[in-house]
Amino acid sequence: MFKKNKTRIYTDLDLTFTAHPLTGDVPKKYDEEAVSRALQMLIMTDAGDRSFNREIDIGLRHYLFEPATFVTQNEIQSVIEFGIGKYEPRAKVQNVIVELNEVTEQEYKVTIIYVTENQLEPVTVTIYLQRVR
Repeated sequence: MFKKNKTRIYTDLDLTFTAHPLTGDVPKKYDEEAVSRALQMLIMTDAGDRSFNREIDIGLRHYLFEPATFVTQNEIQSVIEFGIGKYEPRAKVQNVIVELNEVTEQEYKVTIIYVTENQLEPVTVTIYLQRVR
């Protein structure tokens, strides 16, 4: 007997919550688009932000107010890698690159390269972190 090759499909809601023009439903995001959106939301989340799960916190916000040094960049990278491993099992991180905006020294460009179990090619997500007062 042959085993059927199942491909896992990842889905999440589109967080813009704009209704689909024909059905009126909230559209869904699928596969790498869903995982990429989840990674962006995870990185921007602090403790208590999600009422259904108040413990989700990778602890990035305070690093944005630390002196912009190589050590801070490495800490941000480590925290992101750990947080994704802990809270987003759909993404298998291949690399996290954290770059400081040399002009303003108040913004970090975070590039996450990951794969999921149902894709062959890596996906790249870029997120900008900046302190807001």
